[in-house]
Amino acid sequence: MSAGSRPLRVVVVGAGMVGVCTALWLQESGHEVTLIDRGAPGRATSYGNAGIFATYSCIPINSPRRFVDTPSMLFDAHGPLSIQWSYLPRFLPWALRFLAACRPGRVRATVRALGAILAHAEEGFRPLARRAGIDSLLGEAGALYVYESEESWRRDRGNRERRRANGVAFRELDASEVFELEPALANVVHRGIHFDDVYHLRNPHAVVDGLARAFVQWGGRLLHAEVKSIAGGIPGLLEVVSSGERLPADRVVVAAGAWSTRLLGPLAAGIPLDTERGYHVMFPEAASLLSRPVAPVDGGFFMTPMEGGLRAAGTVEFAGLDAPPRQARVEALTAAARRLLPDLGDPAESWLGFRPTLPDSLPAIGPLPSDPRILCAFGHQHLGMTLGGITGKLVAELVDGAPRPSVDLAPFRPDRFA
Repeated sequence: MSAGSRPLRVVVVGAGMVGVCTALWLQESGHEVTLIDRGAPGRATSYGNAGIFATYSCIPINSPRRFVDTPSMLFDAHGPLSIQWSYLPRFLPWALRFLAACRPGRVRATVRALGAILAHAEEGFRPLARRAGIDSLLGEAGALYVYESEESWRRDRGNRERRRANGVAFRELDASEVFELEPALANVVHRGIHFDDVYHLRNPHAVVDGLARAFVQWGGRLLHAEVKSIAGGIPGLLEVVSSGERLPADRVVVAAGAWSTRLLGPLAAGIPLDTERGYHVMFPEAASLLSRPVAPVDGGFFMTPMEGGLRAAGTVEFAGLDAPPRQARVEALTAAARRLLPDLGDPAESWLGFRPTLPDSLPAIGPLPSDPRILCAFGHQHLGMTLGGITGKLVAELVDGAPRPSVDLAPFRPDRFA
């Protein structure tokens, strides 16, 4: 319950993994919660991800060496990291901030901050999963990274050491041990590492939908409408203006992913949110080829067995929210997956999603400087599914006025870029 010992009216904008979990934790605290989204729960970015509950992922996904060592590949539509030429002028200010965050001291601070919040990811998600009855959607066979050469293994040594230093447990495997775990892999694997304690979501959309259904079942209000603005309304209250109605609120949580700063407009000045566009390709007959998620370290994607088949998901494209999908990215992802699993068959579905990303690879969690009654819960880049639960718990603690949240939120302050 809040510091004022009364339930508050809270509107959560965005019904992806982060928003739904936030609504549930606020509901758990006794608040009157409305969850609003223009689409169905879990149908945007939460729908098409790789489905990994990546508690090991304290290393920022976008390695600075991809920018510094191989700049030529940035404009290769088939590479794991690509920028559309037309987006370059808008992208450059963000890229300069990103490069500044790649200095060794900043990287170490990012790794520590990610490690700290990831250590609490389970306590943020598991209680919600149990209450919603969706434990059957969790696959618990671990996750596997594979290396295709000794050079790749050597180049990633620093990341393995950083993981160990942050308490991440994994086993180093030779090629024969990799093939013992996943015999369908092609004979291009040189080494591997296995994260025993990692699990994956067999159907990410069904997970978010199940959580949303539980929220409604326990008395929450789910509203399908597009938010037009957030502003002062009745004295002392905020007002969320949507395409359907005006909602008075004591607090508003913005968990709208890559659309969050666009929605906030001038209120979000100084928060440099951009989007990493990620693709997936679904192979409906190939789920049995793998027993766990597998990622080629240099490929920038995962292959995950799911309810609807085997999903190859990942890579990074910078082109903003409005550019159409690029077929070349789909073709490149399909070819990369077939290199490792030649028996994949034909894909039946491709998809484009938008990962909300800040230059230091950390989310924004906390009060908006321009109006502390508005709380930010966005910018989780590749970790929205993993950090959705703990983000929701932290937001609920902030709304309740907890003197010491479960995680030190200083590294995640929305105003850290000012």
